[in-house]
Amino acid sequence: MSIKSLPDPPSDYEQRHMTELQSLLEDNIRDSLKTNEDNIIENGSVILKSSGGNYFKVSVSDAGALSAVAVATDSDGRPITSGNPYV
Repeated sequence: MSIKSLPDPPSDYEQRHMTELQSLLEDNIRDSLKTNEDNIIENGSVILKSSGGNYFKVSVSDAGALSAVAVATDSDGRPITSGNPYV
């Protein structure tokens, strides 16, 4: 998931603009992690930042074993991922 920009509002009400805005909001809500319910991640991955500032990609095997692999960072210190939300 990448962070999507919302369109600038028109000076007058336009139904087309509101429909597009609602669609973008619904897509973002659907694709966002929730804090008040279970989250099932089928595509993508979880990357956590350690207290030392390093990033680790967490995965689970079919046996339920968790593992973490270090993730490289770019020149700004952001994690390099297949779908970088910071770009």
